[in-house]
Amino acid sequence: MLISEYSANFLNNIFDNYKDHTETNGTKRFHPDANTIKQVLREIRLAPNDCDFIRIEETSNQLAVPPHTDAPQGKTTIIVPLCFTGQVHSITFNSFFTSENHPTGIKYRPSSKEYYSNETLPQGEVPSGLSKKPFYDKKYGKLLSYLPVHDLVGLKIEKVFQWKKRKVMKFRSDQLHCGSVFKGSKRWLLILAENNLQ
Repeated sequence: MLISEYSANFLNNIFDNYKDHTETNGTKRFHPDANTIKQVLREIRLAPNDCDFIRIEETSNQLAVPPHTDAPQGKTTIIVPLCFTGQVHSITFNSFFTSENHPTGIKYRPSSKEYYSNETLPQGEVPSGLSKKPFYDKKYGKLLSYLPVHDLVGLKIEKVFQWKKRKVMKFRSDQLHCGSVFKGSKRWLLILAENNLQ
């Protein structure tokens, strides 16, 4: 499913005209309300009242999207790439944080090392589906080399989504996922919705 070029241009325009006073670490965020982007939601076949969270984000920081979940069980993460250069991917893993203790998601970080200041990391919680093996995947160099391999221990890649401008990607919000290596900067629309995986 693709959103229309008109909708993508609309999202890019409202983002470009927004000044993020909290912008840090090469990352800008904008939170439009559902009514503002109702045409986009129609194209995704999503009712405005089913949206728990909407954000347009742009970053040049490779470490901005390490392995994490977005919400507890029962929600769907929807990503729509808007602007990027070269090849960009989103990667899902065979692991889930199903706890209700983290309404805004949780990060997976075996080393407990902060990648940037004031980062919130889990204390003692372990996702399901982990193996006891070190991370090994032939795609590490191409996709994940920005991450220390010891912070991927126990994970197994489930799916690699190659970004295509305007193409809608969906997966469970309690599923661990991350971004790939990329060049320059990337921009995307993120929606957390009531279960909507069809």
